[in-house]
Amino acid sequence: MSGVTPDVVERRRRAYPWTPELDFLLEQGYRAGLVGQRSAIDRIQRQTGWPRQACWDRARKLGLAQKRATSARQWTPIEDQRLIDLAGSKNIRLIAIRLNRSVPTIRKRLRRFSQTSARVRNGLTKRALAELIGSSSKTIQKWIDLGWLKGSYEGKNRHDDTFRVSDEQFLEFWRKHPEQIAVHRWNREGLEWLVLLLGEKPDRNAIKP
Repeated sequence: MSGVTPDVVERRRRAYPWTPELDFLLEQGYRAGLVGQRSAIDRIQRQTGWPRQACWDRARKLGLAQKRATSARQWTPIEDQRLIDLAGSKNIRLIAIRLNRSVPTIRKRLRRFSQTSARVRNGLTKRALAELIGSSSKTIQKWIDLGWLKGSYEGKNRHDDTFRVSDEQFLEFWRKHPEQIAVHRWNREGLEWLVLLLGEKPDRNAIKP
């Protein structure tokens, strides 16, 4: 034990009280790839003040660290077809969740299908956003009417299903009106979408629920 102080020994022995919510956040971060992993660990650190080592140790205990592939997973014809089908109705982050792939991987694969790539939607409709965050379309419309939540129509059409809220616009709304967001109502896909959003926006203002 030469050269090891009592403080170091105490830190090594310390047990961190992990909750199901923290485990879920860590798991979804690892599933979202390296960027999502870092974002989840940063978020856990902000909430708990724990060192990064505690998160790495927990990931190993949960078997998450072993899930990182040593080589790129090959695309199958079935996955390609699902990608093409989803591209016409889902934005890129939700496609990544459905196919259990990272956002950069989805973008790279879409470039192989130029026409399909052009069909990928930018943002979420009011109905899709409501489903993700466990709210209602009326509540989403109220936020829009109050000027809290921004969005835009696709092209010249002004139909309700052409109004879309971009990821950046939602994050801006969340930053300014966090009291409106009830994260406990979100479905699994919504929480995974949030992890991806936070992972790809590491330099924006700190956004907390």
